[in-house]
Amino acid sequence: MTQSVLIVHHEVEYHQIICEAVEDAWDREARYVMASNQIKAIERLSQQRQEEPYALLIIDRDIARDAASPRDPSARVGLDLVDHAMGQNRRLFAIVLATHIDDETNRRINQHPYCRAVSYEKIEDDLRSTLNQLKELQRRLDAGLPPAPVEQPPSFVHVSVRGTAKMCELSYFDKNGSHKHVDGPIELNDELLENLTQYAKHLKDTLGERYDLWEFMLSECGAKIDKALTYSTKVNAALIEAMSLADLGNIVFCFHTDRLHFPILYESLRRNGRFCALESTFARRLHIEHLRGYPLLWGAKAGEQRPLRCIVIEANVKGKFGDTILRPLPHLASECDEIRKFDCRTGNRRREAKRPVEVTSVSTSELDPVAFRAEVNTQLRHNGPWDVIHYAGHSIYDGEGLEGKGYLFYPAERDGDVEAIPLDVFINSLSQVGLVFLSSCQSSSESIVFGLAEQSVPAIIGFRWPIRDDLALAFAKDFYEAIIVSGTHLGPAFVKARRNLSDNYPLTPHWFAPVLVVQNTPDVEKQTFPTSVLPRWPAGASAVAA
Repeated sequence: MTQSVLIVHHEVEYHQIICEAVEDAWDREARYVMASNQIKAIERLSQQRQEEPYALLIIDRDIARDAASPRDPSARVGLDLVDHAMGQNRRLFAIVLATHIDDETNRRINQHPYCRAVSYEKIEDDLRSTLNQLKELQRRLDAGLPPAPVEQPPSFVHVSVRGTAKMCELSYFDKNGSHKHVDGPIELNDELLENLTQYAKHLKDTLGERYDLWEFMLSECGAKIDKALTYSTKVNAALIEAMSLADLGNIVFCFHTDRLHFPILYESLRRNGRFCALESTFARRLHIEHLRGYPLLWGAKAGEQRPLRCIVIEANVKGKFGDTILRPLPHLASECDEIRKFDCRTGNRRREAKRPVEVTSVSTSELDPVAFRAEVNTQLRHNGPWDVIHYAGHSIYDGEGLEGKGYLFYPAERDGDVEAIPLDVFINSLSQVGLVFLSSCQSSSESIVFGLAEQSVPAIIGFRWPIRDDLALAFAKDFYEAIIVSGTHLGPAFVKARRNLSDNYPLTPHWFAPVLVVQNTPDVEKQTFPTSVLPRWPAGASAVAA
């Protein structure tokens, strides 16, 4: 049956291009109805509604409202018309043509299952391929089959800052699945880098101030980073395109950083009035020569379905270190229980686990100080490799800047005393491990994360400032449930836990405290995973990093 197509476009020369694509990829016998503005298009829709409804709408996003009004690209009139048309006919297929497909366009188009966007830059190729995709979807619907939505590959945004060579590199897939790489200069001079580093320190020191003031200052920091990244016109255009190809949840930002600039708050980047870190994965990659890939928690290809091996070190101590009083943490045992519950042998939530978990627990509540330290050392040195090492307790970063030193704490033989374990001693006791989760204060300091990375620990989670232990419990609970129950992999699980912290504890800055460091991730272009000594795990549902 011949189908009617409504074309809403003000430039006659595009009518021929559109009609040829429709005849090639949609319906050779299609009947065309033309409109040059929104008012005319609404009239055509109203007339056709009583007879045979349109099967396809192709519209310029920036169409004028009426014959007397100028075109206003910021008004997005074409998107309003799509909303109107889809409200009348839910089986209408639509294509929106735009010069630049920005975040708002992508978001509004994704609200309609049968709507797609096509850029004018490659209109002849992309319009035909998109029409083919919609035609296949129409065939499935006509046959009573469930829709098989056309999946756009996730975008990968890879931002790197390397010493004095300030360059932005973006790696992502276009709509046809082709890998793209763009690079260009970043406006990050030494003065701005120093300014951003000092800005981060100042924000950490003002945590007790009003949240609205703190959030405003954080937004100002994000604006500076955004301006630096978009300094290159070429990079800016690529960044907009990459972020339009997928939901923010499927985008991974990777920032290369050195020790000096590690404190910069890259996660303060904003889009559409919202912090990207509440939706996208923000990972830091450190300047370490020897990187080791770790595919398990990134969603590797299907492989041996072995249990996830996790060791929980529950170090609930009290005592004094220098001028700092270390008090018992009332929610620490509950945090560790959230992992122990999934143990495939004894856990009361083991049947909920999409990924079976073997949990080895070492706790100060069950062992005396000597036995505790001996058991921790035995497990870390001789019983690996471990997929996850979860340390829950106190940590301190003592000193200033690059000269500081990190400590973890075990109980001492004398009651009420603590034993400060220098970070390098703890690191040297590690066997092969995939993720080290340090659920403790200041556990994302330069000394701690660089020390772990230098020992080939490929993934690290820590906190950039002291955080209440009930919030640490909430973050860990959401993170491990996403990994174990939902089968999500590392990046999206981290984002979900961060977002829940923001939603459940509003008007506090602590959603910004968690930091993710990832040393090596799957190769984007070849879709392969780096070599690992740890067995692979079946893929989870979400994005992987560049």
